[in-house]
Amino acid sequence: MFFMIGLISGEKNLSKTQCMICPNCGRYSVGQVFCTYTQLVLFFIPMLRWNIKYYVRMECCGAVFELEKDIGKQIENGFVVDVQSSLTNATVVHKDETGYCPHCGMPLEESFRYCPYCGNDRQV
Repeated sequence: MFFMIGLISGEKNLSKTQCMICPNCGRYSVGQVFCTYTQLVLFFIPMLRWNIKYYVRMECCGAVFELEKDIGKQIENGFVVDVQSSLTNATVVHKDETGYCPHCGMPLEESFRYCPYCGNDRQV
């Protein structure tokens, strides 16, 4: 007799929040709320989740901010929550290394001088 037990780290997209002003770059954008967790799996059946943390990733610049646990739980349960007010004192947890156009917000490779989407110079 043998047991198949494993630990996995996962990420679950919860919702796209309302449009808000990004605390990192100051642009009007949409944030993707997601949670990360560690989970015990027994015979491919998820059993236990812990170390749950909630984040919001801004689509404009790729900055990731950590949310308070109670706000994240409310969003996960389907409630509409004002995420903008909880991000007022937030600091960037992670920033995407891809460059972004300062005019249209689209991702750019580092070697691009001009944005292929809007045609503007990336150096403002």
